[in-house]
Amino acid sequence: MWNWNVAMKSGETVKVEGADAYCPEGPLTTFFCTGSNRQTIDSWSTRISSYRTADIVTIERAKAEAIELNAPAIEAVPDPAPERPAITIDLTDDSFAERRFSVVGGAS
Repeated sequence: MWNWNVAMKSGETVKVEGADAYCPEGPLTTFFCTGSNRQTIDSWSTRISSYRTADIVTIERAKAEAIELNAPAIEAVPDPAPERPAITIDLTDDSFAERRFSVVGGAS
């Protein structure tokens, strides 16, 4: 994974993080994350960001900063996780022309 420093005509330098490659797409230059084992931009690649090609002066590749693999995990879910209400879906409608269902929420 690489970081890219994009120097713009306006004098601004934009840092693009997490992109493996870039290519022109019409009037834009787009940065992509290609995936772990792929070395080409394909339909599975993820677009990270795009900039007007006419506004770009230079693009410099910089090695991404190292990340610590044994860092403690960030708490994403509060402890304890909040309870979610039970959901019931009623699919007993016998109409084949127009199938409908209703969702009824309630606490369990």
